Amino acid sequence: MILKKILPITLAATLSTTVSADPWSEDFTKDFKPEVATYLAKWYKDNYSNYTYIYRYFCFCAESGKSFTVDVRDNEVKKVTYTDTNQEVPESHMSMFDTIDGLFADLVKANKSAHKINVQFNKRFGNPSSVYIDYDPRIADEETAYSIDQIFVMLP
Repeated sequence: MILKKILPITLAATLSTTVSADPWSEDFTKDFKPEVATYLAKWYKDNYSNYTYIYRYFCFCAESGKSFTVDVRDNEVKKVTYTDTNQEVPESHMSMFDTIDGLFADLVKANKSAHKINVQFNKRFGNPSSVYIDYDPRIADEETAYSIDQIFVMLP
């Protein structure tokens, strides 16, 4: 639960810090979109710690575009399965998946140095629903992109 206490503080510090543009690009993401803080606050206010979401990761890899069902219990990823077969993903692939809290933490981290960030949010729950991060326009295939197609929260 430490992340739930640290992440809002980190976000506040990030939002108040000015990030200077690197000379390589004019469209450098100079600051977070204002709605990031709003949706982060919504996600934390509702205090979801048990939920399942459908995750689709886009990369230059074999798993690109596949749909995964990610089960989170007590704010930890407990199980990940391929949505279409319900077969568990290999342990070697588990590092690809994170909690919604972890995805927000990645957004905050990327804000400090990413070349470009595009993000959309689920208006009901506040989680990121579509994310594209380009860390460096000079490097091919280092971008991060994913979508969360559905989220099912378990209310206490």
